Amino acid sequence: MNNLIKLITRIESRLNDKRYDLIFKPKKYNSSASMESLFRKLLGESDTKSKKIIIIDISPIPMEVRNSVISLLLRCIFDFCYWYKRSRKETYPISVFCDEAHSYLNDKDSNFSASRYSAEKISYRLEEKKQPLIDNSLFIYLIFF
Repeated sequence: MNNLIKLITRIESRLNDKRYDLIFKPKKYNSSASMESLFRKLLGESDTKSKKIIIIDISPIPMEVRNSVISLLLRCIFDFCYWYKRSRKETYPISVFCDEAHSYLNDKDSNFSASRYSAEKISYRLEEKKQPLIDNSLFIYLIFF
């Protein structure tokens, strides 16, 4: 009985933790918005001057879901660049730098396989296409403390 009470307490604490709202209390988003307009907004393109460096602090994201969030973020970046090139016949150069990458791209821990796979997919694509890493790129810097 004591273990059940502890489990219920842990579940309630997770449900009440604001950091988990994106999972347990998702907001409704405008489905008519295109992925391109969403990424342009995220990447600072909607301002009068586009930004060249974007810093994404992932430290507030709980460890339990951090791998999934990083994997999703990297996959979205990859998909955006892929479809942007197909529709525009030009590339949208983005370079992603991951601070403390060993913390979430660890090859010895199977819990990190999704984020590692996404990072490897981007890396392979860059190598395959000989896309420059620095030339006129937008830098996305993932930080983790």
